Amino acid sequence: DVRAELDRLAVDYRMIAAFEEASALGDLRVVNSIMVGAASLHLDLPAEVWKRAMEERLPARALEVNLAAFERGRILAG
Repeated sequence: DVRAELDRLAVDYRMIAAFEEASALGDLRVVNSIMVGAASLHLDLPAEVWKRAMEERLPARALEVNLAAFERGRILAG
């Protein structure tokens, strides 16, 4: 059991229902963007850097939902 092991190790963590959140956004493919958004709160890069990277690398048709997923991940982890 992952939760039990994390508790045993006294690791600070937050469980995120990324698949459910991606489904609510209408695209299961954005699970990674949700998780990147959550992780971004713990990394020393401003949110704008992450967003700019997405804008530069994602196709236009996928950008809006991935940016929304990124923001959702930040909210869930915050």
